[in-house]
Amino acid sequence: MVRKPLTDIIVDANIFLNVLKRETDFRTGKPLWKPSSTLLTYVSDGILRGNICFVTVLEIVHAVRVNACKSGSDETVAMRLALKAISDFGFKQIIPEPFILQNSLSFMFDLRIDPYDAVLLATALGTDMDAIISRDEKFTAKASKLIPVLSPEELLEKISFK
Repeated sequence: MVRKPLTDIIVDANIFLNVLKRETDFRTGKPLWKPSSTLLTYVSDGILRGNICFVTVLEIVHAVRVNACKSGSDETVAMRLALKAISDFGFKQIIPEPFILQNSLSFMFDLRIDPYDAVLLATALGTDMDAIISRDEKFTAKASKLIPVLSPEELLEKISFK
């Protein structure tokens, strides 16, 4: 069996949040946002076909809103900027079909994952994605039994242009 190149990816909310919040690894000080930003740029440039579940969009917008509330920033402006960033990078938004939502409930029970991750996993499987891109180590350990789940660094290594 010939494996097709890794081109169709679906991203977890934490990848966009890395960039939007310019996050660093609290243990190592490594800038998490840099490889995530490179990945988003590869989608924007057409090197990768980037997909995002609409439920993941809701998760990102919710996280940005909560952050804006805590910092005293304008929630509406923050949420609109997050939506614009997703759109500007050229990610195809996938609205889950009913069968995907039904499968996500099974994943919640069977894998003991949160609802956002369950919908992401069910969407990835139901739309034949090549991989999920996520930094969530607990989710990765559980979902990788069903589909490749890679960090941005792992993905960038796999598609290296060396």
